[in-house]
Amino acid sequence: VVSTQSTGSHVARCPENGNEPVEGGVCSQVGIEDQARFTFTITAEQCLEEQGNLMIEFAGFGQLSVDLSTLCDCSCDSTGQDGPEVCGGNGEVRCGACSCDQGWSGEVCACP
Repeated sequence: VVSTQSTGSHVARCPENGNEPVEGGVCSQVGIEDQARFTFTITAEQCLEEQGNLMIEFAGFGQLSVDLSTLCDCSCDSTGQDGPEVCGGNGEVRCGACSCDQGWSGEVCACP
């Protein structure tokens, strides 16, 4: 369901490139104490009729399962809440949830 109604991309931050962001990057030299960070962007092309599931596999590390749903009946045009503290100064509230600025994610836009 998700693959036909959404598009996605990712940015990798790998130890072998100094943790610099690389669009579509692959980390191949992650040691025991090293960290690799991935940021995924999923864009719904249309409303999902039911919740979808996306499996992301990290070779040698396992899988991440992400449940996806779309909010399509929201008629909110205004933010309803003001002030930078609501979404960590990195987004604004739309339809009762933070809509994060580019490069930020998480429930309150606190994850770069």
